[in-house]
Amino acid sequence: MPAFDTRLAQLSVLLLEDEPLILLDCHAILQGIGVREICGASTVGEAETLLSARSFDVAILDISLNGASSLPLAARLDEAGIPCGFMTGYSAADFPEGMKGRPYIAKPFSPEQLKSLLRTLVGTSLETAANS
Repeated sequence: MPAFDTRLAQLSVLLLEDEPLILLDCHAILQGIGVREICGASTVGEAETLLSARSFDVAILDISLNGASSLPLAARLDEAGIPCGFMTGYSAADFPEGMKGRPYIAKPFSPEQLKSLLRTLVGTSLETAANS
């Protein structure tokens, strides 16, 4: 079994997405590749409640949620040392200065693109742990 697959069996992912079908789809894709724990939230408030109760290895966030922005949450995740990326309808050029260069996938995306984003985030997480 490759190292990435071994890491997935222990991974905890926070998903923030306001579209229920996209959230369910992402959950099924991640579960299908062996992610141990996937916690979904449809609002920034729900995601913040989850973060207050427990920790996550990585987070994947939609940027725009019914008029609210997840960018302050991304900054909080940065402070906590939790790698996060985005799934969004925005282009990289639309990201604010502090978020440019962050891993993201554009909607609509394929299951392979979501898996690739997770691989990038897990790699970042492993690099962060190795440098600690």
